[in-house]
Amino acid sequence: MGATDDSGLRHHVSSGVPAPLARLINVVPEGLLWLELEKIAETTSKDAAFTSLANKNNAALRMDFATGERSNGSLRLRKFYISAQVTEHRKFHARTFVFDRKSKQGAWLDFPDDPALPGAVNMETSQVLRYIPLRRLTLVAQNARGENVVWKFKRAERFFEAVTLLKRMGAVILGGEHGFSVPRPLETCEKHAAFSQTMALGTHLTPNDIGSAEVLKLARVLTAMQQIQLDGVTSLPNSEVARNIINLLAWISALVPSQMAALSEISRHILASVPEKDPPCFCHGDFNIEQVLVDPAAGWTLLDFDRVCYASTCHDVANLIVTWEHRMGVPFPVDALLAAIAIESSKPLEESALSWHLCCAKIHRLAQSIKKGRLDAAGVRELIAVIGHQACEIAR
Repeated sequence: MGATDDSGLRHHVSSGVPAPLARLINVVPEGLLWLELEKIAETTSKDAAFTSLANKNNAALRMDFATGERSNGSLRLRKFYISAQVTEHRKFHARTFVFDRKSKQGAWLDFPDDPALPGAVNMETSQVLRYIPLRRLTLVAQNARGENVVWKFKRAERFFEAVTLLKRMGAVILGGEHGFSVPRPLETCEKHAAFSQTMALGTHLTPNDIGSAEVLKLARVLTAMQQIQLDGVTSLPNSEVARNIINLLAWISALVPSQMAALSEISRHILASVPEKDPPCFCHGDFNIEQVLVDPAAGWTLLDFDRVCYASTCHDVANLIVTWEHRMGVPFPVDALLAAIAIESSKPLEESALSWHLCCAKIHRLAQSIKKGRLDAAGVRELIAVIGHQACEIAR
């Protein structure tokens, strides 16, 4: 697919513009948004420290952005960041360019400096697991007893919600037999909007690990999770899923107007096919293979219950399938999983409902891939064509 075909980006890449930003510029037609991105491309390509990090063999490039709509319907940047991140000799380095429409200017951040994550981090003794500029930081550090624990730094407005949810989930899982565990909450630090939890053991499943036993275990985990009862959890009915997806399609249409007709047809099929008889259950909300750790001794551990909700029984299954195929590049054993779920739950998933949720999950993945610069223009067109075909099928 076009995600890795950068043949049309040689000018930008060769001039020092990081590939994710070059792909995004390749997707967006000329206009105000394109000019804003070109200006950022010029800024980042001229920064020696950023370019040095970005060109390292083990560099990770993260990018995300949000847009606002002008009175004439065109888009302009509201927020943007691009971050070059490298770990060398167990030390984490990151240099990030951020833009915020409110401040009307861009700025450079050198980790650990981040105005949204004011944590006191001892980087000499900590191992960064994940850093998303202006949003969150996850790292491993030793506690007073010399044990490795995971610390998570959140934006202040998300801190109490995240801590409360972690404690409630821990209590529910520890109080029953679910076939999986979750990290146990330890300490909290309100001053730095941070909390710690036990470090989960294990590794992520790969295509080489997915045999019949692992598929059956996944089915058992999904089925057990659906039985969880937790008060105060957000409800996400299919009608709201449809509204969210229609909004995403409208945003993609504004970003890529050449695909407006195809995206409009997809919107029509999505709205015409919203599953009605699709009972809600407890859902992880962001269930994918990276949220599962498997250890021979500790068993299975599920991570990051930040987006739990009561939604369709197909919600987590669809996200698992689509994210697996996106990240692994190989098909997921869907038929085996569905057969195992039918056995474990004594009720098969509704085929039409699952097809609808799979289509919605792919639309969400398309939007995320554009925002993170993972698709060039050809890749966007190709994925829209695939989604269009599937949307037409579910509408029949």
